[in-house]
Amino acid sequence: MAATYTTTKAQGATLDYSIALANGDTIASAAWTVTGATKVSESYSSTAALVRVSGGTVGTPAELVCHIVGASGLEYERTIELVIVAETLVGDPMIKAPAEVLAVPAPTISDLNGD
Repeated sequence: MAATYTTTKAQGATLDYSIALANGDTIASAAWTVTGATKVSESYSSTAALVRVSGGTVGTPAELVCHIVGASGLEYERTIELVIVAETLVGDPMIKAPAEVLAVPAPTISDLNGD
């Protein structure tokens, strides 16, 4: 049975998602299939498979499917379902991808209590 994890992603964000095996097996190969968003890059090591994803259409789910072949010869399939939103929801952490630039407005005098 394939494991599925669901989370949200802001439409304008480029984020990394990873899958690790928790059963002691190591990763011999891994390949990602992305629908409903743009696969920017993918890679894997013996301990984790990584995919970087951008874009998507607000209200249309995206699906990231990782097919892993373990060193044991066993095959695994893991799915991450993304709910694409216009902006990050309050209370939902935003994880910045390496080299991503986040726009942060400069504070105003009123933000600094007039000091």
